[in-house]
Amino acid sequence: MKQKRGTKVVSLLFSLILAMGLMFALSTTVWADGTDGHNHDGVSFTFNKWESTNSLPSSGNYYLSDDVTITNTWNINQGASINLCLNGHGIRLETSDSDKPVISIPENSTLDLYDCGENMHYFTVSEGIATVNDNASGDDVKSFKGGYITGGNGGDNGGGVFNEGTFNMHGGSIIGNVASNGGAGVRVEKSGKFNLEGGSICYNKSHLAAGVRVRENSTMTMKGGVISDNYVKKDNNNSGIDYGYGGGIFIEGTVSISSGSIINNKSEYNGGGIYFKDGTLNISGDPEITRNKMGEVESNIYMNSTTVINIDGPLTNQNPIGVFRDGMGVFTNGLSGKGCKANFKVDNSGTAYVIGLDSDGEARVAISRTVNIDTTGNGTVTVKDEEGAPIDSGTKIAAGSVLTVSAAAAEGWILSDGPTATYSGDQICEIDSDGKFTVPTDYDVTVTAVFKAEAVQRVQDLINDLKKPYDAAKVKEACDAYKSLTDDQKKEISSSDLAKLQAALNDPAQAQKVTLKSVKAKKGKKAVVKWKKNAKVNGYQLTYKAKGVKAKTVTIKSAKTLTKTVKKLKAGKKYTFKIRTFTKVENLTTGKAQNVYGPWSKAKKVKAKK
Repeated sequence: MKQKRGTKVVSLLFSLILAMGLMFALSTTVWADGTDGHNHDGVSFTFNKWESTNSLPSSGNYYLSDDVTITNTWNINQGASINLCLNGHGIRLETSDSDKPVISIPENSTLDLYDCGENMHYFTVSEGIATVNDNASGDDVKSFKGGYITGGNGGDNGGGVFNEGTFNMHGGSIIGNVASNGGAGVRVEKSGKFNLEGGSICYNKSHLAAGVRVRENSTMTMKGGVISDNYVKKDNNNSGIDYGYGGGIFIEGTVSISSGSIINNKSEYNGGGIYFKDGTLNISGDPEITRNKMGEVESNIYMNSTTVINIDGPLTNQNPIGVFRDGMGVFTNGLSGKGCKANFKVDNSGTAYVIGLDSDGEARVAISRTVNIDTTGNGTVTVKDEEGAPIDSGTKIAAGSVLTVSAAAAEGWILSDGPTATYSGDQICEIDSDGKFTVPTDYDVTVTAVFKAEAVQRVQDLINDLKKPYDAAKVKEACDAYKSLTDDQKKEISSSDLAKLQAALNDPAQAQKVTLKSVKAKKGKKAVVKWKKNAKVNGYQLTYKAKGVKAKTVTIKSAKTLTKTVKKLKAGKKYTFKIRTFTKVENLTTGKAQNVYGPWSKAKKVKAKK
């Protein structure tokens, strides 16, 4: 900031061109003879002093020695070539006539505009347009250094510079001009050529194309300089279809941008920075196209559904260029090998759209879909975008993008299931042999994978391999493997798998039979029961009952015991006796022994005696 008469003044952005690396190719002034001329590095001629304060030269090479105020457009002669250095001074048009640009360059004529002066100038801004006044004071006064062109009030002929020939801008500021029909800063018509290498076009105002309007068959090349703070406001009395568009540049011809800044411009409707209506837009290098707005919404480059940006050289821009496209689809040509999707971003309001790449590597605007990554166990799932860059879970990806997924288990772990890409509940995205799948148009995607410890997977495989008739060695191997797991690993074995293993472990015991040999009634309400020995079991279970009498069960805890005397029977009642074996088998869940019973024997009946 700079103080003037005790007033705080905000320096204009373009006065910081040196710090932004946008300095045009001029040297420190070198005076030729001390009074009459000066030179610039990079040019082979000497600038002569122009002393008039109310007129400008018709040809030749001059620098201004003072501010110039003219009352009519400076019309450069047909076929003339002029090199003019503003030398820190201003050219101001003061006229009550409308449709008057400050400068008019006809076909076959050339104006090279330089500026090497550092005179400080002051201005105020009202409704988007600057008024340069070196006597201005107040808290809202802004300042800038160097020469300027101001006061243009054009219709179809632009405001600051109307160009049908060649206009090479190396420095200076085109500021505070208006034009009702576009090109308040610079308007390029017919086969005109505008080359912007330095300086600034700022705080101009129009109903469309406040900064620069490039008409059909005309060209603009931007290799430096700043186009900033220009303002388009639609005239409510004018129903023109394009009114309200193109704060910085309005393209109908050919525009090539490789450097410089297009920032902080504003339009009432589309294209705060650039309104790409038709023609050709070539972009390369490291241009800064950002913070331009449509109303309060960022709108850096507005494109209709038929225009595309030609990438005619490597893109090295650090700040992504915002694109506001009318509908989804491809908007670049030649991006592959010269840039990437990170060179661009979507300005369309909300988060419903993102930048993606098509199969040819061209950038496209597409509906965004969230890709979630969900893993179980100890391992890593990697999802890469179209350019091979890994993405995090929750990343917004363009619908229709082809992603690549891979999974890697940690040491001691294996991939048990997946990776799988699902959407809409249980719908599955097909993953090909290269790990590629396509993001659906209408749904978010979840990529899942299950990793299991190798020991857990081995147990599951052993259990799955168990089939009747059970192989005792395989059952033992599976049980030993299960018991070797940690408590946490055992929790990963499903209840159904554990039940299957327990059933296989119980099976031998369940097959052990015993034969009931005899049951003889004895006096005194007794019965003597005998059975054959089964040395493979731990004991027997005897049960008996009679009609109307509650059944009773007796456990014989030794396989060697082969007879049992049952007492307290009810005389006259006919009793039925059965017997079975039991074997103690480990309960895999509790780790304790449990009785596993064999089948019941054939029954024998006897009538109890008194």
